[in-house]
Amino acid sequence: MEALERFSQYAIDFEKTYKDDDWQRLEQHFHENLIYEVCNMPFHCHLSGRDAVFSGMRKSLDGFDRRCERALQPPTVMKVEGNKVLINAGVRYSQGDSEITSTLWEVVTIEDGRIWHLMDIYSPGDDQRYLRWIAESSRELDASYVE
Repeated sequence: MEALERFSQYAIDFEKTYKDDDWQRLEQHFHENLIYEVCNMPFHCHLSGRDAVFSGMRKSLDGFDRRCERALQPPTVMKVEGNKVLINAGVRYSQGDSEITSTLWEVVTIEDGRIWHLMDIYSPGDDQRYLRWIAESSRELDASYVE
């Protein structure tokens, strides 16, 4: 299976997991020594190992995404470079009449048919905009991946 197809199947399964919290579905997509990084956000992280990544993702989804309305925006770029898939896309979160949108690059490295490195790089300035959005509305939101 090609890198882009592998990523696309993972993305479909991730959205299913987002809805039903069945993390076993995702195990097939990741190496056990998976590394996940989030950059340019207050909730930046560097997680190692599939179990730690799943735990961190679940914490972030429960503390932020699932407390908002979440709308994914279609990718503006989907590109394959060797064993890497690069995607530029956006996401919009809203609560009531207040919303925030950000864009990010997701860089996915695939080895032996599985993802072993996943990196989300948010656009410059998104970190401060998120902090202001949360502070101005007194939202009890926590997108962090670790305690």
